[in-house]
Amino acid sequence: MNEVLVALAVMGCGGTPMSQQVPVARDRLHPRAIDTLGAEAVVPVPPNQVWKILAAVYTDLGLEVNFREAGNFRLGSCYQRVRTRLGKERLSAFVDCGSTRSVPNADQYEVALTVLTTVRPNSSGTTSLFTFVLGVGLDNSGAASGRIWCYSQGALEERIRTGVEEKTRL
Repeated sequence: MNEVLVALAVMGCGGTPMSQQVPVARDRLHPRAIDTLGAEAVVPVPPNQVWKILAAVYTDLGLEVNFREAGNFRLGSCYQRVRTRLGKERLSAFVDCGSTRSVPNADQYEVALTVLTTVRPNSSGTTSLFTFVLGVGLDNSGAASGRIWCYSQGALEERIRTGVEEKTRL
């Protein structure tokens, strides 16, 4: 998982999430592959228009924009501490941190969530959004120790895409 920390640093967040300890992959039979570029979604809008409204889409979802790299059209939220919900929805709708007694850990733990979107033009005049989502969960109850990786469910990337499409239609 050190490659994930390196990827986050290269993508712009720097440092390490909740850097006191290294997360582990508890309750996982197979490690998950992480695409460091992120999930791609295509929107039928020029990139400059997408870039203008992307921060508002993040804000609407409950994400704080604390990283912006205009030259590379990258924007995101690095290590935002979230507990139980992101916006109005349970955190487990967006990330999978495993479960304890059939209850999703994402809904119980504090999660340092990183969401980064890169905007890229396509030759057809459309725009590709590459969104990377990863979290580190910490059980504050004292029942378990250490930190665990939280992987994307794919829903947040889809919400960003639909948010961009909705805001650019206005």
